[in-house]
Amino acid sequence: MSKRNNQSAGKQISTQHVADIVGLARSTVVRALRNDPKLKAETIERVQLVARQLGYKHNHIARSLALGRTNIVGCVIPNVVNPFFADMITEITTHLASKEFSVLLGVTNDSEEIESKYLQTFMSYRVEGILVAAPPQERAADRYLELKDYERPVVMIGEGEPIGIDSVRSDDESGAFDMMCFLKRCGYSRVAFMGDLEVEGNRKWAGRLDGYRRGLLENNLSYDPGYLVNCPNIADIGGCLDRLLDRPAPPEVIFAGNDRLAIEVIHVLQKRGLDVPDDLAVVGFDNIRASAEMSPQVTTVDLHIVQTVRIAVGRLLERVDAFHAQTELEDAGRYHVRIKPELRVRETTRMRAPAPV
Repeated sequence: MSKRNNQSAGKQISTQHVADIVGLARSTVVRALRNDPKLKAETIERVQLVARQLGYKHNHIARSLALGRTNIVGCVIPNVVNPFFADMITEITTHLASKEFSVLLGVTNDSEEIESKYLQTFMSYRVEGILVAAPPQERAADRYLELKDYERPVVMIGEGEPIGIDSVRSDDESGAFDMMCFLKRCGYSRVAFMGDLEVEGNRKWAGRLDGYRRGLLENNLSYDPGYLVNCPNIADIGGCLDRLLDRPAPPEVIFAGNDRLAIEVIHVLQKRGLDVPDDLAVVGFDNIRASAEMSPQVTTVDLHIVQTVRIAVGRLLERVDAFHAQTELEDAGRYHVRIKPELRVRETTRMRAPAPV
């Protein structure tokens, strides 16, 4: 059996093994494996060919120890049931991978206890920084501020502008307001809002509800307290619709607080033989992929998740680079970006004929 095969069969192949075979210094082999443009192309090709034949695998742990970096980012999300967060994670992992970073994911299921355990795990893995999407609310900012003791930067996605923590979020209030103005232009006057209205401290729902209320006021639309419907669970949709449609003046539009809810509302209405939008219009919020893939396609508010993630990831990596350069950005902890949402007008709304005079 050849020397090459003996080595590859018995133990992990190192860069020194490759160097012994090709007759080059180990440092040159390392540079060739990184495609150092200062080396000759034939040298790089020969080193990489031998490395493949030996079964060499890049040791990321050894490299991280040598460089003092792990290139791992911790990411906290509340759940993966909501397609919005599933889409967000896809964008985060894809964008970080393009920057040669890996993601350590923590799904909290809206539990502060689980969240705290994930933060401890992140620290044990020496993550470079943490991205946080919609944390449990009670002491969210305080918990992440405590990470300053570990010198780990944090960027929050979609949740307010906490003191001392960088954040990137959509302007949900203006998005909901723009939707109400659009519905007014379409000729609708009775608009109900359906969502999880009892989540204390949830800025997303609060912002959307505030935009709905401002839209009613500034567009002189009909206000009825009964049009505000708390619907925390998908299973509750049928009963919520019953209460709305049994009112003396039922709504003409249901403004669902997110697309997942809007899609399920449409399904329930269709099962009852009602046409959307002819019998009842429905609009959503988030612009998840499914909203454009179903029939009818959902009129919604696009939160520009790709742009949001890229800005948040870019900011986090700036903070990480500054840390390794032993510097600090002047606006660290004071960087807050609001992204303007955009309406996506589709098939669940229509222009209504003017009321007869």
